[in-house]
Amino acid sequence: MRETRLSFIGDELVAGHGDGRALGWTGRVMARTPRDADILWTSLAVPGETTAQMSDRWGPEVARRSTHTGINRLVVGLGVADVLAGVSYARSRLALANILDTAASDHRECFVVGPPPLPEADPDATAQLSQAAEEVCLRRNVPYVDAFEPLRNHEQWTADVAAAGGMHPCTAAGTSGSASSAPSPEALTPHRVRPAPGSPRSSAWTRRRCRRLSPPCGWRRAC
Repeated sequence: MRETRLSFIGDELVAGHGDGRALGWTGRVMARTPRDADILWTSLAVPGETTAQMSDRWGPEVARRSTHTGINRLVVGLGVADVLAGVSYARSRLALANILDTAASDHRECFVVGPPPLPEADPDATAQLSQAAEEVCLRRNVPYVDAFEPLRNHEQWTADVAAAGGMHPCTAAGTSGSASSAPSPEALTPHRVRPAPGSPRSSAWTRRRCRRLSPPCGWRRAC
């Protein structure tokens, strides 16, 4: 089996900030991945960065953690920094497109998770940012997960975020609050995994990733 290097880029939610178990959604997804998958994964999070800032810095950081003989993959976790900074949707789209296009040129398949709802960020603007990101992904046959709508009226998510001051969820160690589901497979509706039809390259990888998640799992059912 060829070695796989998997990099997560994004903001503090990618790093699991606020999770009492210090795992976040990235750690929980990887915890459900079989050990024989031979995946070396790294979380390259920068708190509060915009999509443009992420676009500027991700390449060299990920390249140093890539393999020249195996498989390289990238998961992009979008936050709400663009909304808070008043970044235009056009600029957000361009920044994400640059990330995905550069990754494609390096033969690095991608998976994108959209921004979650946070009280400090305007919900309508966050929803539009999520829609803009989804459109960028669909044009490039890149799987996209909408984290906004499934969590918009999620009681546990709302309570955990409010307890932490509105910018990230917060749970105590040993609890099962929504810091572990932001976004978790359980919280995401199946139709939100959106590989474009006719794309064996991206959809095949999506199916492989989903099969490694344990049920109950919306990602798995969607594949």
